[in-house]
Order: sequence, then C-alpha cells, then structure tokens
Amino acid sequence: MFLKVIACEIAFREICHLAAKSPHLLDLEFLTQGYHDIPGTGRVEIQKRIDAVPAGKYEAIILGYGLCSNILSGLRAVHTRIVVPRAH
Repeated sequence: MFLKVIACEIAFREICHLAAKSPHLLDLEFLTQGYHDIPGTGRVEIQKRIDAVPAGKYEAIILGYGLCSNILSGLRAVHTRIVVPRAH
C-alpha cells in the first residue's frame, strides 16, 4: 500500500519509527505543533494538506493527531479515504 501520513510534529520520532518498520510505503508530512491550541486554524491547515493530495496517488490518508480540541472534526477528502487511528 502507498499511504499519505499527515501528522503533528510532536509525534515525529514515533511515526518515523513505525514507518521504518511498516511493510507499506508511507509518504510522511509533519505540521508544526500547537494547532490544538488554535483548532480552527489547525483544522484549516490540515484540510489544505488533505486537499493537496492528488486523486488516485494514495490508497488512504492517515491523520496522526489525537482528539485534542476536536481538531479533526469536519475534515474530509473527496477522492481518498481518511484513516484516523483510535488514539489520544
């Protein structure tokens, strides 16, 4: 599988470790930390990154965020499924 990962840089080391062990090919993109403090701005930035994903390139978009401030609420992708791991 070819997967796009959009995540908070606070989890950089952990996500890179998991990516190195994954049998799948992961395209990692990290956003600056602190968006949980300003969830409206964070949601807009994450949505921009989702919207920039080309149709048909990835099998899924994985969001590396917890449930902080409901930052993931309302995010959507038109052509690629979004996966949100159950973690907080």
